[in-house]
Amino acid sequence: MNNLSIPRIFIMYFILFSFLLILSSCVSTDGAASITKTIVVDQKGHGNFKSIQAAINSIPDGNKKWIQIHVNQGIYREKVNIPMKKSFIVLQGEGVSKTSIEWNDRGDTMNCATFRVFANDFVARDIAFVNSFKQPSGGPYQVAEAALVGGDRNSFYRCSFIGYQDTLCDYLGRHFFSDCWIEGAVDYIFGSAQSMYKSCVLNSIGSGWLTANSKSNKSSPTGFVFKFCTIRASGKTYLGRPWNEWSTVVFYKTYMPANIVPEGWAAWGSSDQSKTTYVEEGCTGPGSSKSRRVSWLKKLSGEQLSHFTDNRFIGPDDWLSQQP
Repeated sequence: MNNLSIPRIFIMYFILFSFLLILSSCVSTDGAASITKTIVVDQKGHGNFKSIQAAINSIPDGNKKWIQIHVNQGIYREKVNIPMKKSFIVLQGEGVSKTSIEWNDRGDTMNCATFRVFANDFVARDIAFVNSFKQPSGGPYQVAEAALVGGDRNSFYRCSFIGYQDTLCDYLGRHFFSDCWIEGAVDYIFGSAQSMYKSCVLNSIGSGWLTANSKSNKSSPTGFVFKFCTIRASGKTYLGRPWNEWSTVVFYKTYMPANIVPEGWAAWGSSDQSKTTYVEEGCTGPGSSKSRRVSWLKKLSGEQLSHFTDNRFIGPDDWLSQQP
């Protein structure tokens, strides 16, 4: 009896150890998720689909496993929409100079964007989003979005957003933008999201306003934080104007060129600018002087500032490290 029980116990432990070994090999050591499937998009037919939207449509509603859509180089002239039911997608290009999604539309804030995502848990890397609508010389300018980002836990790495007015509708949800190029002139980063922009280039190609944040009430955790960014400007540029009176925008250790207007911020869409939270801390460059800034520019305590500049601003659940 005892002689037989020893090998059985040994076999049970061996099976359990093997199972744990296999399980650990499927999970990244840093806690990041793994890609379970890759779909290839290629215009010349050397992939699974010729269009990006067709690849997205092939993913089942309610998907719970990370699927990568690898988009081979080329200009994809299509409007792309990722609906709420198609989560856990990684959209991977081959570099912003090689892979782009381009369309020409304007006028309707919710529908004119070249690219729209409403799904949670989405990642885009190394791809350009372009709205090629040609604004009339001298205006009046029209809404012509390159992208509308409306899901929660959405992140973008080394992406470009190209437009003129309302280039990036940072609509709703928690978002992270890293090493991205965002180009426009009039309110070209706008919306009500809770977003951090890290090491991004903000390229103003005409006189106007860089941001138009629309935080709607005091208790909302939303706002835009620009950390270690670089601003470029070819015309007189304001850092932003308040779409709603609780508008919240923080620039931290960001380079500001001489084209930034001395006042920094413009009053618009708000009856009481004192309720806004506009912050500039540790910024550099000829446009960073605060000697002539608006009287309602805020000064935060160290603890208040760290709330915005730490990744916890976009959520204490550390969702960024859990993406593939």
